Formats: sequence, C-alpha cells, structure tokens
Amino acid sequence: MTLDFWNMGRNVPPPPVGNTGSPKKGRNKMRSMLKAAVVFLALGAFGCATTGDIKKETDPLAERLAKVEGQLNTLQTKQASLESDLQSAKRTGAADADRAVQAANRAESAAAKADESAQKAQKAFELHQRK
Repeated sequence: MTLDFWNMGRNVPPPPVGNTGSPKKGRNKMRSMLKAAVVFLALGAFGCATTGDIKKETDPLAERLAKVEGQLNTLQTKQASLESDLQSAKRTGAADADRAVQAANRAESAAAKADESAQKAQKAFELHQRK
C-alpha cells in the first residue's frame, strides 16, 4: 500500500504497474478507423476526375487561349507592318530633309547673288546720277 492522504484507511487496489494496453489499443483502433472514415468521405465528396471531366473543364480555357493566341499573332503582324512603314517613312523623311537643305542652300546663294546684283545696280544708279 502507498501512503496517500486520500486513500488512507481504504482498501483500494493499487493501480496496475506497466502497460496493460487495453485502453490505448482501443483508442488507437478508434483513431485509425476515424482517419479511414475521413479519407473515404474526402474521396467521396471530391470524387475521382475522369478524362471526360478534365476535358470538359479545360476545353473553354483552350478555346480562350487559342483566341488570345490568334489576336497576338494579328498584333505581331500589324507591329511588323508598322515597323516597316516607319523605316520607309524615316528613309523618305531623311531624303526629304536632304532635298529641303539643298533647296535652302540654293535659295541662300540666290539671295546672295540677288543682293550683289542689287548693290551693283545701286552703285550704277548712283554713278549715273552723278554724271
């Protein structure tokens, strides 16, 4: 007997020494059955996916993806066309700018010649007036 305040004077058998296993075995068995039930319920709730189910789910996405890819190809074609137009416009613009510079130079030289002619005419007029 143990010297325990609560059990003093009572004839209480001592607790079993060691593992008798019966309460733990029952508890472990119940836990494993509960785990198995949860797994079966989860599989039943979500179900197994078949190829047909997956195809039904992915077909709308595949259609949308194909549509977006078509739009992307169209935009890439337009971009290439616009880039070639831009390059030709740059070349044309550069040629036009060169022609404009040449025309401005010719106009400037013509203006200089006209100024010289005007000065000569002014001198001739002044000389003619003095005579």
